[in-house]
Amino acid sequence: MRIGVIATTAQKTAWLSKFGDREDTNFLPENTIDLTDENAFDVIFHVAFDEKLVPIISTSLPVVANAVVNTLSDLPKNYSRINAWPGFLERNQLELVNGNLHKKAIEELLSQMQCPYIECPDIPGMITARTISMIINEAYFAYGDNVSTMPDIDIAMKLGTNYPYGPFEWSRKIGIDHIYTLLKKLYDTDDRYEIAPALASAAALFNNQ
Repeated sequence: MRIGVIATTAQKTAWLSKFGDREDTNFLPENTIDLTDENAFDVIFHVAFDEKLVPIISTSLPVVANAVVNTLSDLPKNYSRINAWPGFLERNQLELVNGNLHKKAIEELLSQMQCPYIECPDIPGMITARTISMIINEAYFAYGDNVSTMPDIDIAMKLGTNYPYGPFEWSRKIGIDHIYTLLKKLYDTDDRYEIAPALASAAALFNNQ
């Protein structure tokens, strides 16, 4: 199996931490949008993918993309989805939405890589990112209403739930822009995901940097 991984420097570090330095894996630049030689690979992991990038022009290779917000209907038919947001790729179980075109091949590949995974519904955020984004949003509502400070909310969350991070620590680790984009997508179809004004302001400030 010949694996191509499109990743940023930080994502490459996370990938190597999870899978090790495998002889069958080659890393490609994060801005790759086309393959000059499809025959060089059997599968592409597009860890650097997000909704702003042009998908790889490929009609034959399986592509496993870090597409947390976009669903399969937004992507080419040869794509599957994983959650490779910061902090998620390193987790023991990979969250996967397996596309039908290469379903069996992806299952066999992950088995060969000794990568446990959970199959998720094809919805924005899959499972964990959806839940964490809601928690972060509620924390920003509380912060905006002057209920408590960010550090105190983080401490309370970690003590009360035994989570490794508080909501604001999560938002910094994942990236507030990712959280905002997911919540905006969810709010388009469900009013429960109304975005906290303080979170929207933080995302706007981030994007204007």
